[in-house]
Amino acid sequence: MSGYAYIENNQISEIHFFLPVCWRNISNFSSLSTEGLANVNWFPIVDAYQDYDSELFEVSGTDIVYEDGIVKRVFILTPKVQGAIS
Repeated sequence: MSGYAYIENNQISEIHFFLPVCWRNISNFSSLSTEGLANVNWFPIVDAYQDYDSELFEVSGTDIVYEDGIVKRVFILTPKVQGAIS
């Protein structure tokens, strides 16, 4: 897990590597439990490793997505150029 995201209107609104100490009217915000954070729509970012064929695809980056109440960092896979496949 690396970082946190604030969800507003079912979309990622803010991303922080570390939680802010204070946020809106909440002091000691960074001390809230995971449940307390979820109550105000903040969620940890989890790394979602997916299987892929490294002969056919390469990782060209990552993206952060919000799906089913979970914020995930996912691979962006790009097909390898035909001549580059080993």
